[in-house]
Amino acid sequence: MKIYDFSKAKEFTDEVLIKKKGIPSVDIKVIKENEVVFDYRAGYFDYEKTVPIHENALYYMYSCTKPVTVTAALRLYEENKLDLEVPVSKYLPEYEKAVLKKDGEIVKPTEVLKVKHLFTMTGGFTYDWTNPLIKKFAKKNPKASTVELANQFVNLPLIFEPGERFEYSLCHDILAAVVESIVQKPFREYVKEVLFDPVGMKDSYFHITEELKPYLAAKYDNIRKSESDSFKITPIPKVNNMIFTENYDSGGAGLICTLSDYAKFAETLANGGVAPNGYRFLKEETIALLTKDWLKEICKDSSFGCTCGSKGYSYGLGVRVKTGEDGRNIPVGEFGWDGACGSYVSMNTEHKTAVVMGMHVHSWNQTIQDDRNRLTELIYEALGF
Repeated sequence: MKIYDFSKAKEFTDEVLIKKKGIPSVDIKVIKENEVVFDYRAGYFDYEKTVPIHENALYYMYSCTKPVTVTAALRLYEENKLDLEVPVSKYLPEYEKAVLKKDGEIVKPTEVLKVKHLFTMTGGFTYDWTNPLIKKFAKKNPKASTVELANQFVNLPLIFEPGERFEYSLCHDILAAVVESIVQKPFREYVKEVLFDPVGMKDSYFHITEELKPYLAAKYDNIRKSESDSFKITPIPKVNNMIFTENYDSGGAGLICTLSDYAKFAETLANGGVAPNGYRFLKEETIALLTKDWLKEICKDSSFGCTCGSKGYSYGLGVRVKTGEDGRNIPVGEFGWDGACGSYVSMNTEHKTAVVMGMHVHSWNQTIQDDRNRLTELIYEALGF
């Protein structure tokens, strides 16, 4: 195995992210051509109790759930059970009644809301997960399924015509409901059947249990009010408010797993759909479909931005995609996403590379976004890019 020098990435993690910026812990794993070439973690699983971060730590992956959801849905596409070009209402009949708020009035959309609009975040929805309608329904129906709760989202008016532009939203939660309606079983069971079990992801879940709670890393916030304020590590409850009910499997933010498990998933996509154990999760042509520039094809106005910086990037089916040079050493064709507590994934099929990071810090994008991007550059620099 080729030896790579990740000393700059290690030093940056320790000196900048942890010591200077107050991130309690950082967990990193890098795979290239089926070999783990960098496996590094620093800081604390529990900062107050000074328990070191460990390999069995579970993280709320938040929006790093999205690549899992879209690829699980693409399995059904490969099996001709899911059509990207048909109306969402084919699978979720409640969506026949979708309405649009336009110029202060509620009207019927001119464009049909299609399945591809869910994949590409162009459906016209928002990320208004605190809406009283949703919260009230969840409180009244604590055992509501993914489909039952997602059917409530259509009662919130769309904010633009489907396909008009990109808007980060609840689209992938609705996509999980579409999958659930097709397979006629809970979304979590389907994902376990086609991805977690065959790939060997034994520590991946959509709901926390009493048995799992001791393994869930402590959660923090390190937001500051102004540039002159110091970073303060503030403990916050170890809950995920995007998991609305005990049976709601959030396709947009519900995944709970170890970093090692997520790395197996990332390696699978980086290898063109083949897992480390040889299991074929997706076809190569499906990975190509996932990573093409979909906004250029279907959006009148992409309005796309991502935490890596929008220059040089567009959006595929649930992942950012680097489509052009942006002055960084990250290769064109790189794709992935990140999550609300600092989880991050970067993959590239041409070079068979996967970079994954785990943190448990809210507001990371307000305090260390540029630093996280710099760490990614140092990792790719060490890989020879």
